[in-house]
Amino acid sequence: MVSAAETAKENEAGFWKTCGPCAVKGNYDIHGKRYYHLPSFRHYSQVVVNLDEADRWFCSEREAVKAGFVRARD
Repeated sequence: MVSAAETAKENEAGFWKTCGPCAVKGNYDIHGKRYYHLPSFRHYSQVVVNLDEADRWFCSEREAVKAGFVRARD
C-alpha cells in the first residue's frame, strides 16, 4: 500500500492529481513530536517521508498545522 501511494505521488495520479503537488513533508522525530518541512528549508532534501511510520505529505502549511504538526526550524 505504501509503495502504491509513493508511486501515485511520483506520477501525480489519483489523490495526488486532484490535490496538486503536495510538497510539505510531515514527519515524527525520535521523540514522537510532529514537524513539517517546507521545500525552502535547507535540510528539506534530507527529510524522508516514511509512510510506514505515520509520516505524511501535505499540500499546504495550513493543512500540516491542522493535522497537529509544527513548523521545523528552517
